[in-house]
Amino acid sequence: ETVVDALDRPEAAAPVPACRIETGQLEEARALLERLPAQLLASPGDWSRPAMLAMVTDLAFDLGVSIDARRFTAALRPLAGQMVVVAGWVQVLGRADRYLGRLAQMRGDLAGAIDHFATARHLDQASGAHLWASWAAHDEARARLERDGPGDAPVAEALLDGALRTAKRLGARRLASSIRDVVA
Repeated sequence: ETVVDALDRPEAAAPVPACRIETGQLEEARALLERLPAQLLASPGDWSRPAMLAMVTDLAFDLGVSIDARRFTAALRPLAGQMVVVAGWVQVLGRADRYLGRLAQMRGDLAGAIDHFATARHLDQASGAHLWASWAAHDEARARLERDGPGDAPVAEALLDGALRTAKRLGARRLASSIRDVVA
């Protein structure tokens, strides 16, 4: 299957721009992502739809691409508390709550975003999914820094410190780089 064929099937297309991000091809990833969210929401969906919704949320959030966060939230909300996985191949995408947090932050609901990120962080930590707990901590810290409420800065700093320690221990370069970008 070619990349073009995958892009004609929204239920299989999200990994393509994700690979572009991983290889530093950000503009190519943005271009691929322009039509994907609307196509995904319009598709009837299948077993992979929750994972594709989560991946597109991640991609849009990381690249600053606008998506219909309300419709994505409605589609992902029934999955809150569950682990999002792709069954055709093994890929764990973390808790749906993290993606709900990213969507809330895209909508400007920072308190809701922080609540979702904290839930994802606690669930992932409790289940031993330390990498995903660290991504949730990273996202919660970003939302706290954006909100800039009383006590947010020291909590964000502690979250980022812990996430960076985990990223270094696990060799998670992308997470470590993203944490450094937040701190800078």
